[in-house]
Amino acid sequence: MNVVIIGAQWGDEGKGKIVDYLAHEAGIVVRFSGGANAGHTIVLSGTRYALHLVPSGILYSDKTVILGSGMVIDPEALFAELDGLKEKGIDWEGRVLISNRAHIVLPRYKELDREIDSQRRRPIGTTGRGIGIAYSLKASRDGIRLADIDDEERLCNLTDADRTFLDAWRDKLLPMSVDASSYLHHHKNAWTLFEGAQGALLDIDTGTYPFVSSGMSCAAGAAAQGGIGPRNIDRILGVFKAYTTRVGNGPFPTEFADDSPGSLSNYIRTTGNEFGVTTGRPRRCGYLDLVALRYACIVNSIDRLVLTHLDVYDNLDE
Repeated sequence: MNVVIIGAQWGDEGKGKIVDYLAHEAGIVVRFSGGANAGHTIVLSGTRYALHLVPSGILYSDKTVILGSGMVIDPEALFAELDGLKEKGIDWEGRVLISNRAHIVLPRYKELDREIDSQRRRPIGTTGRGIGIAYSLKASRDGIRLADIDDEERLCNLTDADRTFLDAWRDKLLPMSVDASSYLHHHKNAWTLFEGAQGALLDIDTGTYPFVSSGMSCAAGAAAQGGIGPRNIDRILGVFKAYTTRVGNGPFPTEFADDSPGSLSNYIRTTGNEFGVTTGRPRRCGYLDLVALRYACIVNSIDRLVLTHLDVYDNLDE
């Protein structure tokens, strides 16, 4: 069975927790899009794990996780995350695979990302981690995939600094490289979870453009960038919160008007810990937007909804 799990809002809906909950029955967990700008928080036996690139299923010792073709991967961030997992007792070696079609985020992308956003009259609010630049170069066919890092014909287009950076990570990355489509085809009888990043309303095509992520955070991304055909998707779960949050700029029809201390907005942000896992930025908060949720269900063929964060309202007076 192939099950897709996506956020049905603007991200931060609790996808990681749901993937972790379902992963005990799965054999493989695939993260199909995004980069280190995403963040999933899982608390297991009192230990907090903040995952940015690694799929949530890594916490189960018998699961294989794959960073899919649609991801853009910062090697420095990836191995810092893996080292952190190892320090907390998670043996990941041999269980983390990377699609050879995934693109690499180079250090200069981050500075360029911040520079471009600062020059916009109305900044998008990028995390400055080079994600948008990596996707832009992918679209213009100037990016570098994992499959390219030992291909001189591709490397000749890079700067000396780029090549020096890749030289430092090549021997760690290549043993993790895999043809994801072939791997999943050979394990087609396994229960596989496809984990999305961000949320449906941040998808590059169906989201609130231009205030979106640069990748595919829609359910279709599981097929296009996860390594399977679209007819092989069996179920699509959409995760949503009992209220709505958003990070960065962009439209937010149900946003709370009052954000002062003691306001409902401030209460929800504090009680729900609505601060970015990756950036620490406070999230904008608002009422549950059922119109936007219905739209997300329509354009993603969501057939199951998962509600989270309802307990945030527990201590409010009726």
